[in-house]
Amino acid sequence: MLHSLILLLAILLWAPLASAQEPTPPETEAVRQARETARPLARKGFEAYEAEDYDEALRYFREAEAIFHAPFHNLYIARSLRAQGRKLEAHTTYRQLVEEKLASYAPVAFLEAQAEAKKEMKTLEAELGAIDVETAPEAEIAVDGRTADASETVFVLPGEHEVTGRVPWVDAPQSRSLTLAAGARETVTFGFPPEPAPAESAHRPYFVPALVTMAVGGAALIAGTVTGIIHLEEVNDIRSRCIDDSCPPAEREPAEATTTVGHVSTAMFVIGGLATAAGATLLVLDLTEDNAPPLDAHLGVSVGGVSLWGRF
Repeated sequence: MLHSLILLLAILLWAPLASAQEPTPPETEAVRQARETARPLARKGFEAYEAEDYDEALRYFREAEAIFHAPFHNLYIARSLRAQGRKLEAHTTYRQLVEEKLASYAPVAFLEAQAEAKKEMKTLEAELGAIDVETAPEAEIAVDGRTADASETVFVLPGEHEVTGRVPWVDAPQSRSLTLAAGARETVTFGFPPEPAPAESAHRPYFVPALVTMAVGGAALIAGTVTGIIHLEEVNDIRSRCIDDSCPPAEREPAEATTTVGHVSTAMFVIGGLATAAGATLLVLDLTEDNAPPLDAHLGVSVGGVSLWGRF
């Protein structure tokens, strides 16, 4: 009874008495005007509530709250909803009020409203069912098709309910049906398999080097083929001007050039063959050995020939 009288006094007189220790900060003109505008609306809301006209009470208290925030506005909004049988909406409003962090200099009426809301919420919870969900943190939970927070208790009206849970890495959701009586509490557990580790891209250290080496080898073979054809054409041309392998002095220089082309063609074939073989070896290593050691290979070309060396 005392609490109700304090709240009634707060609505009718609206004396902003500080609760304790810290001094109340200076009130701005805008805050004072908002409070004065909301006060008659709250008074009408209280009168409508006392007359059991809960629709009007909701309207007036919501208008007052929109103008000036005061916890006892929300307390009477919750009370009006509960009186209309809208228990879940009332519980949500109670919980928001209970969880509100009030300043240390908040008026006594604000603290009293919060204390009243806490007691009334507990009483209301005895008329509801409660569902706790245990599952993976990433799971999406829904109760009767409405999204819910798995980290908080979900309050429902007594009766049958459907709880579903799903995780992104499992196609089919899990669901459970349950029937709750007033005051009953049920825990629903969804056991999902752990999220698979992200697929690692295949580590293929030799694949690109193999392709590059084989491409170089192929280019060298083509170059060797082209220079070989040129060499043969030049040799046949010179031979056509020689008699019994005896060539005039004028053909000596072209013959030497032709010989050089022949060496280049041979070198290209050797380089192409070695590079192609090296590329094939790298490709085989890439396809057959996951942890093959690095291949340190070097290809050298000099006047005296071609060489391939390295550490396999």
